[in-house]
Amino acid sequence: MQGVGGLGHLGIQFAQKFGYRVAAIGRGAANAALAKKLGAHIYIDSAATDAAAELQKLSGARAIVATAPSSKAMSALVDGLGANGRLVVGATMDPSR
Repeated sequence: MQGVGGLGHLGIQFAQKFGYRVAAIGRGAANAALAKKLGAHIYIDSAATDAAAELQKLSGARAIVATAPSSKAMSALVDGLGANGRLVVGATMDPSR
């Protein structure tokens, strides 16, 4: 789950309730506590580490729900997908970011 704000809050909760092992990705360590409170099993700080590499350490993501308003941030996660994984993209506000 990319993004801990806005739609990310809902995505984390829905994924957890459906029984998925949820890795939330956000910018900054300050989001970790909230992500875990919402149901994320793992928090990945994309400002401090390569989020795609961290997802690969977990055997790759079956699905990434990208809620960040940045196409650049979303595309950086493609390498974090596992075999036959899917990137679900929400609307982006600024395609150049």
